Amino acid sequence: MPNLEKVTVVAHGDVDGLISAAIAIKAYCGSIDRLMITQPFLLDKLAPIEGPVVVVDIAVNNRDVAMTTTFATTHRMVAWWDHHEGGKALEEVIAGAAILGDMPSCAALMAKIMVADGIKLPKADEWVAAANAADRPADYPPTELSTLLNRATKVALVEQNETGQRGRLEQIQRAVVALLVTGADPQGLVVESASRYEALEQATATAAAALTIVANTGDMVIAETTLQDGALVDKTLLFMEGYKQAKVVCLHYHAQDGREVTTVATADKALNLVERFGLASGAAFRVTLVEGGWEAQRQQVLAALIG
Repeated sequence: MPNLEKVTVVAHGDVDGLISAAIAIKAYCGSIDRLMITQPFLLDKLAPIEGPVVVVDIAVNNRDVAMTTTFATTHRMVAWWDHHEGGKALEEVIAGAAILGDMPSCAALMAKIMVADGIKLPKADEWVAAANAADRPADYPPTELSTLLNRATKVALVEQNETGQRGRLEQIQRAVVALLVTGADPQGLVVESASRYEALEQATATAAAALTIVANTGDMVIAETTLQDGALVDKTLLFMEGYKQAKVVCLHYHAQDGREVTTVATADKALNLVERFGLASGAAFRVTLVEGGWEAQRQQVLAALIG
């Protein structure tokens, strides 16, 4: 890997993305000060970036592929690491800079290739295990690190979404990357945020108890629940509870802008939700529907999964 001056790392804000950001900062001699944290559909909202760019764990925007490819071609792209489906669009525009692979986490993809290239990553096994557990909790057991980072970031995310504490999430995300890169949490932000997870867990259990089976046809069982406004829950844990009784779990809730949206998730590896819903890219096990209201989205789910 090249040693780059003033490299900017652009990372997804989930645990896998943050661990991948730490790996990139280590491998490319980057700086936490130049780290940018975002989501696939917000790439075009980032402040202008000068100099070399490394992108980690950012999937192609399945609702606006051109937005993703424009970002890729208008920056000095050193590497774009991604383990999601739909990466062909990146390969077409940035060729060798697109480093793609079918792996359980972006961190796993990065570590596999970097170690093969002779890059020393002293905590690679620990970080990859945590990233795999965070991104694929149905397939990989939690680790001490994944538990800490999941709890800290989920509390911050829920608090920001539901209470309007703008900037709180990114503060914790940056603290996570700093902890990984430096080995220290000097302000105690990560541990403090994680300490409030138990209350979140209890609220999640209450929401899980409200799950209702809405379809049971052959081997397709679909459960759904609607979050009350202001409810602070761990959505991933809620899905995990739902998988105990259904193949697919639908969670209805209000987005930050007030729209009714539905996240559809499954633990069935044979069920590719990206394909079923006709999306261009994304995680095969979880998609979010934003068109229409909850009833329209419910009908979309039934049409896609049952016909």
